[in-house]
Amino acid sequence: MAPTMRDIPPLDDEENDVTSERLSSNEVAAVHSNRRFYVNDVPSPYLSKRQAREDVEITRRRHMIISTVMVMILLCAMAAGIGWYVWDTLKPEEKAAVPKFNTATIVRKEFVDSIDSASIVRPVDERPIISNISGTISEVLVEEGQFVEEEDPLYTIDNPSIIETFQKAQEAVDAAQGDVDRKQEAVDRIRKSVEEAQQKKNEAAANASANSNSSTSGSTANGGTNGTNSTNGTNSNASTTDAAANTQTQVDPSTDPRVVSAQRELDEANKTLDKIRETYDRAEEQLDNLTVRAPISGTVCDMSRNINPQTQIAGSERLCTVADLSAYLIREEIPRERFEQVHEGMEARLSFPSVGDLFSVGYVASVEESEGGSECIANIVIEQPDERIVTNLACNVQLVVQAIPDALVVPREAVVYVGDSAQIDVLLDPSRGINTFVRVNELGSNATEVAVEADNIQVGTSVILSPSTEGVIQPEPEPVPAPEEQPPAEGEQPPAEEEQPPAEEEAPTE
Repeated sequence: MAPTMRDIPPLDDEENDVTSERLSSNEVAAVHSNRRFYVNDVPSPYLSKRQAREDVEITRRRHMIISTVMVMILLCAMAAGIGWYVWDTLKPEEKAAVPKFNTATIVRKEFVDSIDSASIVRPVDERPIISNISGTISEVLVEEGQFVEEEDPLYTIDNPSIIETFQKAQEAVDAAQGDVDRKQEAVDRIRKSVEEAQQKKNEAAANASANSNSSTSGSTANGGTNGTNSTNGTNSNASTTDAAANTQTQVDPSTDPRVVSAQRELDEANKTLDKIRETYDRAEEQLDNLTVRAPISGTVCDMSRNINPQTQIAGSERLCTVADLSAYLIREEIPRERFEQVHEGMEARLSFPSVGDLFSVGYVASVEESEGGSECIANIVIEQPDERIVTNLACNVQLVVQAIPDALVVPREAVVYVGDSAQIDVLLDPSRGINTFVRVNELGSNATEVAVEADNIQVGTSVILSPSTEGVIQPEPEPVPAPEEQPPAEGEQPPAEEEQPPAEEEAPTE
């Protein structure tokens, strides 16, 4: 049986006395209650003095640490409470949330409504040079970039068969022309002989008539002296003269059978000559094509590198291009809904993305529609172009429909339309979100901007984009006039007022 604290003998040394003064019996019991000591593997009821002092110090440190932590926790809780109280007492009052808007400012600049598109630059006139005949290139007379006048020779082609065909056609024309000349001489000769024979016949008839008149006049003068005989003689002379005139009537030589036959042969010869001349003209055209000439005045460009002297061509090769670079042409497609806004003489503003500082101005030279009428093409001409503008240069085109040099401009999203009036939502005080709607006069609009004017707006004023319709000034409705009563026509009685039927008498209640 293990001894209790009462069985432990008292400690007589000085160290024991000190420990006893420091610890009460309850404290010593508390220290030994949780620990058991062994001596030679046997529980010992005795505690060494050193171990007792250590246990006492450890216990007191624990009590001090625990007390300190509890005091710190209490102080922190008090500080937190005081801080919360001060913050809750002195915090500023919450302000109402200020609405945020997506805004833009009114600017003053040139307003432009335009039809925009992208295109490329082409010469104002260019003609591809294509060989129309086959043969061998005998000579190249121009170089790349050379300026040529209209009809200047560019190439010569050698084709012996075309030369031979032309020579034969020329010989055939000469022979047919000789045959026509001979037959024309025959017609003229026969006609002349017919006219001479007719003339001799007329002369003979005239002489015979003159002799007859002379004899008649003599017999009349010798045979009668009275008035009656003189009258008869005069009548006889007149009759004789009329007969002579009838015998001298001219006959058309062309009706003579010999002339008709010769003329028929001449007509056949002329027809043959015309057919031979057609063949000759085609041969002459082929001969002219052996020399390729410039169709217009311009610059030679896009020369084919495969075309050289002694090169065989089949008749469809593209040899080069002659382009008039004195001006440039731009073809712009116009949307169907804007056809009516395009006309000749419109200003066109041009920019070139690959040359950042290059701008130019042109004009609409002509407007044409496609075959189906679904597209409209504006031909824009640049006169006196900048030297940096070249063929196939990409450009952006603005066809100016309307231009206002100095205007107040707002984004299109800032305008609200109510009926026929336009309004903008002006932000008066951004810090408090105060705004109001202002009526404006719309001067022009395009896809992104609107030009406006009003007395109470100025440059720099903030406007709200995509405004709501709340607060929009609604136009006052026009008063509807009351229908006027038409006076009755003459002789017509005014309509009598309808008599109201008498109300039914209520039955007496029992």
